[in-house]
Amino acid sequence: MLIRLENIKENEFHQVFPIVKDALFPYVDDVYGWDDGFQKSRLKNDYELSWYHWLYDQDDRIGLVCFKTWHRIFHLHLLILLPEFRGEGLGHQIMVHLKKTAIQEACTAITLSSFIQNHSAVRFYQKLGYSVTSKEEHFYSMGLEIDKCTDDFTN
Repeated sequence: MLIRLENIKENEFHQVFPIVKDALFPYVDDVYGWDDGFQKSRLKNDYELSWYHWLYDQDDRIGLVCFKTWHRIFHLHLLILLPEFRGEGLGHQIMVHLKKTAIQEACTAITLSSFIQNHSAVRFYQKLGYSVTSKEEHFYSMGLEIDKCTDDFTN
């Protein structure tokens, strides 16, 4: 596997929404009710285009990721694999790649949020060493201190 990121271009942004909707619809709809217009606006206006990247495994586009660095914190907004690439162990490889990116940017921690009801995502991040740092009504905030783990997320 050779994971790489490519910035999503403005003229490609229309491809982001269906991918996000496919992955998050059940969780968002359960909590807030899904509204296409609101969700499209949120993706376009709440996150900078430079935070969005296509995920590739060699030449195959396998998903997308949205992240930013802020005050030496690497915050992962979205990690979405396309359905045909889920369950193949790519998520672990992507998280290793993102951790290396965070280290290159001199970050000291990686943070993210997950819907509490997204049990598979919560388990996935916990297996990688992330811990719940706070709980809101529908979300866990999770984090991993970079200096306390190795490159492959094992202790």
